[in-house]
Amino acid sequence: MHFRSLLVLLIGGTLLNACNSGGTNDALVGAWIRMRTPTQMRDRYVFGADGAFAFDENKPGDPQTEDHMTGTYTAANGVVTATASNTLTPYQARVTFSYYANATQFSSAALRAATGHEGIVGRWTGIRKLEILGDSGPASGAAVDAEFRADATYRWTVTPFDGTDAVTDQGTWALQTDGTFHTTGGTSTYTLDLLDNEALVDAPYVWQRN
Repeated sequence: MHFRSLLVLLIGGTLLNACNSGGTNDALVGAWIRMRTPTQMRDRYVFGADGAFAFDENKPGDPQTEDHMTGTYTAANGVVTATASNTLTPYQARVTFSYYANATQFSSAALRAATGHEGIVGRWTGIRKLEILGDSGPASGAAVDAEFRADATYRWTVTPFDGTDAVTDQGTWALQTDGTFHTTGGTSTYTLDLLDNEALVDAPYVWQRN
């Protein structure tokens, strides 16, 4: 089964600002592009005002493995749920992920504060889930619960949807520049951007409005 690249985007980085909507959200609607080089696209999301969804990859060196997906989506409470088909496989998939979008930036791997927060200090949650429709196997992806404390420590818990045990990492965080934070844990390090004081996102998982 394919859907490889979208799954990597959903579970490979960090693990919501949106209005409730039966279909779409104004900030999310449009095309979002990520570049491999200044002149070469890496991949692109498209969210239509009519609920249409698309994701496309560009792999000049390996075009036969590119993911090209089309389907429909809904967006509500900072979570996108999309049902899509891939040109590489006959299967349909349901993809669920927490996101953030503003006038110029979008992330499909965003954390939002579960309650109030002061800068990075607070509890942040996110979800990324991939289900192959018609397959009785477990879903892929995970839910994330991250607590950043005022004493510059944090606790990060990832709970997979496949039934395997949750993984917890603890460490410290530091302000790197205004709105950018660096974390150092026992098993990983991240550079996180606090967008609009609303969402924590991993810098490699940010798309620009196209």
